[in-house]
Amino acid sequence: MLETIYYLPGRGQEVSEFSVVFHKLGLNISGREIYKPPFSNSSFSDQISILCNDIKQSVWHQDGIIVSFSYGSYLLLQTLMSEIDPYPGKVLMVSPVLGEMKRSFLSSTPPRAEKLRLAMQTNIFPAPDYSEILIGQYDACLDLAKAFSNTLNSRLLIIPDQGHRLDYDTVCKAITEFLRYERD
Repeated sequence: MLETIYYLPGRGQEVSEFSVVFHKLGLNISGREIYKPPFSNSSFSDQISILCNDIKQSVWHQDGIIVSFSYGSYLLLQTLMSEIDPYPGKVLMVSPVLGEMKRSFLSSTPPRAEKLRLAMQTNIFPAPDYSEILIGQYDACLDLAKAFSNTLNSRLLIIPDQGHRLDYDTVCKAITEFLRYERD
């Protein structure tokens, strides 16, 4: 039986986007595409409940693996924060949205950003057993990623000369290394 990885892509991404990498490593994929109805039409609270149910049913165990991207990482953190017990498995967040994002004249703040920030600042966030953050040097969330990695005791990998949208081959390599490291 193949192990299953839970994959939570960002907005506009599909679960199948990195399926080649997962299948080469002998992993099945489950996950949720967050930009498609009915999920995208659900309230934020309902989205967190749906993800919590997904994760508990598929990968809530010591050998569980979650890979998330961009806004999918934000939803994941909100989901993990809603639990009393820390996630017992491993998490890789790629270009995570971690709160307010400011770019030149634009600013965007996801729901419950202040609650997440306070949980991180006060060290009450239930940190996963093991986590890594992969982020570009010019990503608007780099400073938040540094702070979050300290709070979560995460391994932080900063990709030079890249922003929020990391190069596909770089991401494939990072996913492969993360999954191989975790399975050895």
